[in-house]
Amino acid sequence: MPRFISAHDVTLYWAGAAGACTAMATVYFWRGSAAESYSGGVGWVLGLGWLMVVTALVALVVTLARGLHGDGPKGWLVAAVCAALGIAPAYFIAGWIITPPPPGDPASPELRPAWTLSKASTPAKAVAVWQQGETVVRVQEDGLSAYRAADGSKLWTLATPTRETVCAAAADPAGTVAVVALSRSLGECESVRAVDLGTGKWAWGEKAVKITDPVDRERRSRQLAVTGGTVLVAEEEQLRALRAADGTDLWNSPATKGCDNQAVAAAAGKVALAEYCSTGYPQGTAALRMLGAADGKQAWRTDLGTETALTSVDVLSVQPPVLRVQERDLAGVRGVLSFTEQGVVRTLVKEATGSQLLALEPNSQSISAPVVRAVVTGDQLVAAVKTGIGGEVVVGFSLADGSRRWTVDAGSGAYGLAAGPDGVVLALTDYGYDNQLLRIDPSTGATRSRQILPTGHSSATAWLGQSATRYLIGYGLEDTAVPVLRGLPR
Repeated sequence: MPRFISAHDVTLYWAGAAGACTAMATVYFWRGSAAESYSGGVGWVLGLGWLMVVTALVALVVTLARGLHGDGPKGWLVAAVCAALGIAPAYFIAGWIITPPPPGDPASPELRPAWTLSKASTPAKAVAVWQQGETVVRVQEDGLSAYRAADGSKLWTLATPTRETVCAAAADPAGTVAVVALSRSLGECESVRAVDLGTGKWAWGEKAVKITDPVDRERRSRQLAVTGGTVLVAEEEQLRALRAADGTDLWNSPATKGCDNQAVAAAAGKVALAEYCSTGYPQGTAALRMLGAADGKQAWRTDLGTETALTSVDVLSVQPPVLRVQERDLAGVRGVLSFTEQGVVRTLVKEATGSQLLALEPNSQSISAPVVRAVVTGDQLVAAVKTGIGGEVVVGFSLADGSRRWTVDAGSGAYGLAAGPDGVVLALTDYGYDNQLLRIDPSTGATRSRQILPTGHSSATAWLGQSATRYLIGYGLEDTAVPVLRGLPR
């Protein structure tokens, strides 16, 4: 020890440390507990508070063990001065660590459900969730049930015919018309029927069809679509168009020779049809066709550049044309393709870039129909992406050149994505032991609002919708303790 520092001085230093750490711990606990709800960094500040408590106790024990030898008043004075000096650094350090939550409803940062619907005691799986205005419909294998979006009250139920189950459902209704496919054996879908969502009645009798999916039975909903007054059924060897009002055949378009239809979507008088051709070089090729919904005439057909079998294909948008493709060859075409209105490929948003991976597939707890974690809004793809550290982010990609425009942290998972009528993206993501609902500006990635769902965490892929007064969340969970539909205040 240097000659100019005595043992007595060291004891006073310990006394000063005890005083400073006590004051800093008090400030950290005060700032952490007074922080606005759902602010970031609060845990770190409270952790620093406990660290200061432990350090203060150690310093106090050392001070008492060494003894102040009758100079107690001086020791108390040193402790008080150091405590005063420690307040300001702790205050500003805590302020630097704590980050306020994104703007939301300041009066209600927690989004408490206005109503919930629990799963009935039935083994039937959920197949789809539809929304038509203020009506939300849950489609299960054994029938359909409609609820009022405002309060969750039941409007009607529609059971499937005896011995038949719903094996597929179109992703969205068109007006008051929606379409399901039925099966007698949970094998291939053998017939289709339209549902009038206004009355809860079958619009017309069964129409024989043949819908199969060689990859996954639960992907057959991709082979049904409805637009305007037309129902589209993508059978393996032909695309059939039926009149939505009565089921009358309007037209059919044979598949390209040697090809099978894989997925169909329709909007704005256009029909996008993805097909796989097993006779192509060397193990098969795939293409996207664009047809007119009124007459089935082909506007263009574009080869996708694949050379092996497809493991997944989804039409994410008809206008602009956007297709998710995943072929078996890991070095092949895997990602999201965007096209011009004339069918020319614009860009490919690659599935894997460095340590990050597009995470479009729903998890095993989702509804049976595909709920792809991606949405097209304007000239942009918004998708869930896995990061190299085990978390996920929501990313906005340009459909013009595939570049990444913005990124929003989603914690350990982005569980649902949807585009609202105003173009704002809804994202249901992880938030610790809860979920959160984000409203994201698609042009900049700025979070317009964030509201917490403190009703318990769920990592299931979810369907999202919104009415005039409610945000709507639909799950396909088998756990009867977890709600399968939620209506949340907007």
